[in-house]
Amino acid sequence: MTWRKVVAWLAVPIYLLSQLWTFYADRSMGIPIDLIESTAVGLGFLVYTVVGAFLVGRRPDNIVGWIMVAIGTTAAVGAGLETYAAWVMDRRGVPDPIAILGVWLNSWYWFPLLALFLVYLPLVFPDGRLLSPRWRIPAVTTALGVIVTAGMGALTETLEGQDPHVYSIPNPIGIDGLRGVEESGVFVAAGGALVFGLLCGLASLVVRYRRGTPRERQQLKWLLLPVVVMAVTIPFEAVPVVSEVGFAVGLIGMPLAIGVAVLRYRLYDIDRLVSRTVAYGVVTASLVVVYLGLVFILRRLLPGESPLAVAASTLAVAALFNPVRRRVQALVDRRFNRSRYDAERIVASFSSRLREETELAGLMDHLRWVALETTQPSSFSIWLRPDGPPRNSGGA
Repeated sequence: MTWRKVVAWLAVPIYLLSQLWTFYADRSMGIPIDLIESTAVGLGFLVYTVVGAFLVGRRPDNIVGWIMVAIGTTAAVGAGLETYAAWVMDRRGVPDPIAILGVWLNSWYWFPLLALFLVYLPLVFPDGRLLSPRWRIPAVTTALGVIVTAGMGALTETLEGQDPHVYSIPNPIGIDGLRGVEESGVFVAAGGALVFGLLCGLASLVVRYRRGTPRERQQLKWLLLPVVVMAVTIPFEAVPVVSEVGFAVGLIGMPLAIGVAVLRYRLYDIDRLVSRTVAYGVVTASLVVVYLGLVFILRRLLPGESPLAVAASTLAVAALFNPVRRRVQALVDRRFNRSRYDAERIVASFSSRLREETELAGLMDHLRWVALETTQPSSFSIWLRPDGPPRNSGGA
């Protein structure tokens, strides 16, 4: 095992220890824990670390793995030490050197973490390289913005714990009067550099998709899948469990999708996954709206609190499910799973012609075209056996 693998996989136990400590400390301080959100965040960054370490071992020349390891390690160390500072202040009221280090890190480590996640990962995904030398401009600009914002956070006059960890500690290396600089245009410009890097990262993905090969486009679609999962749950903000589960699936699915894309494993299943995710999300949202609308209308029309309104609405939604699903699936396939949609149209056209065609040569030519357009085989042959032994009618 090379030193790269050792360093990358060392981040995994560090992250696990940090999560165990954070869970214990929060419980001992009586801080309420949102089970779904905390599990999603904890597993999400853990998967980033594990998948990143795996990519470092399998694709050491691809910087995407190192970025993922850095994301998980930064989140683990920063959150763990900040929780330690809160625990010490809650128990003793006086910070020790490690607690001061923890709250000091908490004042600035978020800036490089966001830059890694929102800027540098999109800029180099999926091959680990920038599109061209000119894309170094947003990379360098973002780095300068991170240095300024993180530096101001690290040198601020007072270190403060955030809700629910509310406390204040004097910064041993703080600079008096720096808060006035933070409120000036310097801090705004540094924040603008991060926003500029984010927009360039998104633009880089768009350019890669437009100029990329079919394989590269499939890799980018894998990155899109968890984003789609989170997007289809946005209409369900009124149902917290649904939106939280969508957030969890998206956050945990993002590093898994990146791993699949970089390793190029079963890339061509993505069109079907995306189309099904979008289709069922749209169908569910549509039927929920129909159900709520029918319940509201029927309760206005029927006297009292009749259960008939709920029963009738449920039956109507059940009857609409399959027709709506088929219609929405066809519309979604045209956009996200075009190859399957085109293949189904070609096969349907051939079935219609098969019933009407009487000339064997024309039918064979059409069958060859159908096979090449739908399955794209490396070779093609038609064997006929009317009465005698098989006879090869031709190949391509």
